[in-house]
Amino acid sequence: MKIHLIDDDLGFCKSMIALLEEEGYETEAYHSGNDFNTNCLQGDNECVLLDLRIPGTDTLDLVEEINHAKNPVPVLMMSGVGQISDAVNAVKTGARDFLVKPIDIEEVGKKIRSAMDEPAFNKKISLKEVKEFRERLAQLTLQESRVVTLITEGLLNKEIAHQLDLSVRTVENYRANAMAKLMVTNTANLFKLYFH
Repeated sequence: MKIHLIDDDLGFCKSMIALLEEEGYETEAYHSGNDFNTNCLQGDNECVLLDLRIPGTDTLDLVEEINHAKNPVPVLMMSGVGQISDAVNAVKTGARDFLVKPIDIEEVGKKIRSAMDEPAFNKKISLKEVKEFRERLAQLTLQESRVVTLITEGLLNKEIAHQLDLSVRTVENYRANAMAKLMVTNTANLFKLYFH
């Protein structure tokens, strides 16, 4: 599997390449959107890890370009803690999911596998899917609903816990229960359906 890593931080790229290659991923780094060319995408067993903020690069336009390439591949956005709301917008634009820096290599692996396992990662959402999602959303408990609302506002589990005066573990449980009831496998799918 090949990973295209697009980030202007040379030190971060060097560390990520080492970690990803240790996990068995072939990795190529690009330090700007201009360095990356969608023509290099083969479509099979590939994924793009894209930093949200790269000077001189409109990363949301780049996500759309990748999604409309001859051989589109899933895009995982990366962002700093203070940029989660921007990452939400990236997911709405077509990014498959997002990762918060500092990056946890196990989480990266899970999200890459999840992105690659979903064959129709960029398929359009039907009105029927949205209707069914809304029906499931209405069935959540009050606390599950509150947690989902705060997730869609870009808050992290610990921020949700603070806002709702709950433990992080309790928020994690509400989140897991809500995701299961909503029949969404990841946050990106939640955003796509919630904001559709």
